[in-house]
Amino acid sequence: ESIQKITALANECGWLLGQVADQNLEASAREDALTSLIERRFLAPIMQNETQMAMKTQSPYSVMMIDVDNFKSVNDIHGHQAGDAVLSSIGHILKRSLRVTDYAFRYGGEEFLILMPETPASNAIRAADKLLDKVRNASITLDNGRHLKVSVSIGIAQFDKHPDFEQVIKHADEKLYEAKHNGKDRYEI
Repeated sequence: ESIQKITALANECGWLLGQVADQNLEASAREDALTSLIERRFLAPIMQNETQMAMKTQSPYSVMMIDVDNFKSVNDIHGHQAGDAVLSSIGHILKRSLRVTDYAFRYGGEEFLILMPETPASNAIRAADKLLDKVRNASITLDNGRHLKVSVSIGIAQFDKHPDFEQVIKHADEKLYEAKHNGKDRYEI
């Protein structure tokens, strides 16, 4: 009887471990290999879902578009491996800085998008300030042992009740370019 119980528990443990492995595989399939952030191709369904939720609950979400300042010069001066180290470091900073309910996407190249559900712009501003400080204070170690400092620019937009989520992304992108134009290493809303 004891052996049957142990066998049943062992089978259940094996099944649970299989479930965990499947979930880990699913999560890793969604991640960008370099930054460990969610790939852009998963952006649309998540944004659509959050837009529907925001419309239903009347609770806004905010979007941050983030771009690494002077990234081309990092690649030109230090090489593409240094550029990869910068992107990887920024990805890790973003991941560690967000709440469990937030989504961090690699949007493309050196651009990232953060979706903050149930978050008004005033709270997104506080998060942006913290992100700017964390990136500014990070020291990225290159393969040759040298250390590199970088900064980012951020555009923030709050959901404006328009059912097309592309509108809020477009607005955040416009604010990102304002931040770049106004001196970099800052946010605009």
